Amino acid sequence: MTCKQDSTLAPVGAEDPSPATCRIPSSFNLGVACLDDQDCRATALTVVHIHGGTVDFTFGQVRRCADRLAASLVERGVGRGDVVATVDLPSVTTALVHMAALRVGAIGLPIPEMPESETLRFYLTDSAARLVLTSGEHAPRVCAAVSGSRATVVVPDPAAVTIGYGPSAPAYRGGIDFHPVRTSSADPAILVYGTDRSGRTTVTRYDHRVVLERSRRSRTESGGRSAVPPRSLDDRRKTMAFMEIIVSRWFRGLPVVATEGMVSDRPRSQRIQ
Repeated sequence: MTCKQDSTLAPVGAEDPSPATCRIPSSFNLGVACLDDQDCRATALTVVHIHGGTVDFTFGQVRRCADRLAASLVERGVGRGDVVATVDLPSVTTALVHMAALRVGAIGLPIPEMPESETLRFYLTDSAARLVLTSGEHAPRVCAAVSGSRATVVVPDPAAVTIGYGPSAPAYRGGIDFHPVRTSSADPAILVYGTDRSGRTTVTRYDHRVVLERSRRSRTESGGRSAVPPRSLDDRRKTMAFMEIIVSRWFRGLPVVATEGMVSDRPRSQRIQ
């Protein structure tokens, strides 16, 4: 296995009004920049229901949900530098969990599709994952994969990832009075496993500033729009494309569209299925 730290930061462009035009300070948390620094009344997420109809959620609503999740992560012992993995969860849940992990100072390990058992075991043990969130369907396989490690497997309660917030919304014991952890821009944010051309397993750690920079390059290369990754892409590319859509849009205060397990910035008629 090869391991590398992706810490390159492209020169800041003078004309491109993108995330990279902002000088990133040494103290920087991507989860805070994406949610706290936006107009809380602006639309952050449009969820398209499979059977028709859409629901819009504001940055304020998404942030409150992320903070409820972050408080839950802390209650389960997750702290700065710990790895939080998601295995084959819906796109909205994955986005919320990893935004919460970033706000805690943890490192996200998104696994978009259920891999073979031995591969899953390697990912979760090699990364020393502290907490693994997955569906009830996959929970037995995930539990078997982390047997003997310190990892805890959790099937998210649907109420925990309810974005809407009101008198009837669920709250954790600590409420939502959560204060994001102060992190460095060079702290690792996302951990991505994949394979190189020779078939060897690779792992790359992306820090907070690099995830932001990659989102800028992705938007520039696609003519200003972050395309939905085709299903044929390998896990590594799908994971980063997914995160780059979220980061690129939310950092600039723009909404994303989620439908049938995919996330896009395109209108419904233009989405790639």
